[in-house]
Amino acid sequence: MKESVIAIKFQDAVYQQVNSSSWLRRWLFYKAFDAKSKAIDAGKTPSPFWDRLVFSKIRQAFGGRIRVATSGSAPLSVGTAKFLRIVFADEVVEGYGLTETNAVGTTSSPYDKNTYGHVGALGSIVEMKIVDVPEMQYLFCKKKTKICDYNPEATKEVLREDGWFATGDIGKWRLDGKLQLIDRKKTCSRLLFFNANILASVLAQGEYIRPEYIEGIYKRSLYVGNIFVHGNSDETYLVAVVYPDPEVFAKWATQNGLGSIANNLEALIKEPGVKSVIEKDMERVALEESLQGYERVKKFILVKDDFTVENGLLTSSMKLKRHVAKKKFAEEIKKMYSEPILIKAKL
Repeated sequence: MKESVIAIKFQDAVYQQVNSSSWLRRWLFYKAFDAKSKAIDAGKTPSPFWDRLVFSKIRQAFGGRIRVATSGSAPLSVGTAKFLRIVFADEVVEGYGLTETNAVGTTSSPYDKNTYGHVGALGSIVEMKIVDVPEMQYLFCKKKTKICDYNPEATKEVLREDGWFATGDIGKWRLDGKLQLIDRKKTCSRLLFFNANILASVLAQGEYIRPEYIEGIYKRSLYVGNIFVHGNSDETYLVAVVYPDPEVFAKWATQNGLGSIANNLEALIKEPGVKSVIEKDMERVALEESLQGYERVKKFILVKDDFTVENGLLTSSMKLKRHVAKKKFAEEIKKMYSEPILIKAKL
């Protein structure tokens, strides 16, 4: 499982535990969280008082000695990165790189503690440049050592003759010299060809969508085990395929008079209450992470099977094979777009 997914699940597990506790514990947690958050936003070092009183108990569950949390498989949302620093670790470090380019290309630093939304500055072992794609910027890397072309055919597609490696990522350099990742090129653009093999799309009104980023936000929901977000370029809203978390819904079913089917996800997803719970919680995380209206899912279906390497929906590095998912759920996507939006939701 990706570090970013683990972080999201950890974040929501903490919130669930806090919100089910006594009013005094809830008040203390949010008081402490707010105090540390304001200190960080002001560029100050938070007082250790709140760590000793509140957050040390959470950290103790992981041994009590964690000082740094690192993530490198996908960018953390600003909210999740800040949460980790407040609750879990003194420092949160994010990195970016590829196996083909010596893994680490950029990395954030403890001195970046009051800034989020980036993966740090460029290291010493690679070069990077951003090439303009119409209205966007495409990231290239170049190693100072030889790239091993263990797959010659695939290497030809991404490695240019001048040694620059096409990462497949869209990014931009911030004014402070930090790299901000936006999304994968294959999933973030308009109906524009960058080369003969890559086509990316966006909604009909011309707004760019970032599926991987949006999926990461919705995975913050405790009820969402996995999600595939899709937007047709001739439509004005997003749809999704959601795999509910079976363990969470087993507990939910038991607590809501559906104990007889608690361990039968196929039966549970047919219950109207299940979809309503997921819809409400997806709305919550969308609001908390300030997703724009066009970034919010308006319709979704529930499926009983997770996305796995075995069923062809994930790569060996646990990334969604978007083209495979689009083909597999083509009929469901078509149906969602063909039916009117009957439920007024602000997802």
